[in-house]
Order: sequence, then structure tokens, then C-alpha cells
Amino acid sequence: DGIPDLATANYGFFCYLSLALHQLYGTRSVLVDLPEMLPLAWTVLSHYNPGARVVLPHEVDGQLSGPIEADFVLLTPSQAGLLRDGVADLAINTASFQEMTYPVIAGYFDLVYRCLREGGLLYCMNEIDCRKVPHAPIEFERFPWNRRLPALIDAEYEYQRLIQGAPCWHRLQVMAR
Repeated sequence: DGIPDLATANYGFFCYLSLALHQLYGTRSVLVDLPEMLPLAWTVLSHYNPGARVVLPHEVDGQLSGPIEADFVLLTPSQAGLLRDGVADLAINTASFQEMTYPVIAGYFDLVYRCLREGGLLYCMNEIDCRKVPHAPIEFERFPWNRRLPALIDAEYEYQRLIQGAPCWHRLQVMAR
């Protein structure tokens, strides 16, 4: 049917996008975020989908060794290594890599490229040149992209520029081993 059965989303509006994908297509999501943001995700997911099976970080033990059965699994960055290779069809990052250091960004790219299945998709949208963080500038083109992977989208994201006021770029890559 072509619909991803697992969306891995990082930061940004992850919770709402994962919720929408679940409600529309029945996807299951692993959401990786800062520990202080995960209670907000749990609140939103529980409010808008009270019947959803949500696994919290302290409940993860053994949940990721086989097929993921929960609708949503919430992980801290330190738990992201628990994800199996090739477990995801879709990885999303919106407007958060721009706030990280390059070594942290590299860790997330390693995770994403390891966890995506053949034919899986990586969607990333961030500011082109973020200067509002202490370790600025953080530049979209300096992210550790696998340049051998085809890009279906690679362009300025004008809508985000209009609402955020900063020029943003978005790229959609296809995982090919």
C-alpha cells in the first residue's frame, strides 16, 4: 500500500505530525526528544488519541528488540541507540538540527541512516544559516548528508520562511544501500 508503518520523528512539530500520520494511516512512531519535551508529547498524544498505546522512556525495556507494537514510543536521545537497524520507513527532522552542534547533528544522521530501511525516506527542514544559537552559525549544507543518496526534494521551503521569518531549506532523501 506504500504507507510507512513506522515513522521516526525527531523534534520540531514531531508530536503533531506523528499523531496525524497515525490517525490517517495507522503508522507507528518512535519519537526521540529531550527529556523535558517528552511529557508534552505524552500529553498531546494522550489528549488527541486517548486509546493510543504509548510507551514512555522508563517502560522501553525489551520493547524495541522485536517488532514495535506500540502506537508511539517516546525515547530520550540517550536511548536512541536501542533502535534496531533498518526499522524505519520514514525519518523526519523539522527545525531542530539548526539548534544543535555539528557533532550532535552527526549522531542523529548516523542514527537515521542506520535505522532507515532500503527505500526509506529522510525529510529534513531547517534554517539555511541559523545564527541564533551560541555555537552559530549552523548551516544546512554542512549537515553530514550522504551525498550518494538521491534527493526527491532539495529546495528552499518558502512557506516556513514566511511564517518563521528566516530562510529555510528542505530535503527529502531516499535511502539506497
